[in-house]
Amino acid sequence: WKRNEFAGFDNRYYATAGVENVWFEDDGAAFRTHYGLTFTEEEDLAGITDSFAGARLSYEYFRKVTGTTRFDSKLVVDENLDDTSDLRADFTNAIAVAMNSRLALKVSLQLLYDGRPSLIDLAVVDPAGVPTGDSVRVELDELDSVLNVSLVVNF
Repeated sequence: WKRNEFAGFDNRYYATAGVENVWFEDDGAAFRTHYGLTFTEEEDLAGITDSFAGARLSYEYFRKVTGTTRFDSKLVVDENLDDTSDLRADFTNAIAVAMNSRLALKVSLQLLYDGRPSLIDLAVVDPAGVPTGDSVRVELDELDSVLNVSLVVNF
């Protein structure tokens, strides 16, 4: 389940079934790919509900850059098989630096792409800036970016 009001959806439920390849994995690095079929049901902020079958491709990669620094990368691509213009992707890269044995500072950049973004209702205002009581539906941007800075506590 996901909720992302900035991306324009209130609820997105999805189930995935698939397979995974582990290309390599050790203490210093790992690379995995995933292939699957999905079922998604979503409700956007305008109250429009949609459900569809899809296909998913993804990868996960990490590498220890130094003894105290780790790089992570993850990409998930979901294709709506009912409407192929509705391609979604979630691409996240992160770097974490250990400050001591318990604390690390992690910075990540997430790019969220939606080929068919949600709609939101915007209030119509007159030239003086007074609301008219009417509203129009507007499509959101296709690409969102999220920058996270986190303090990670290891137990």
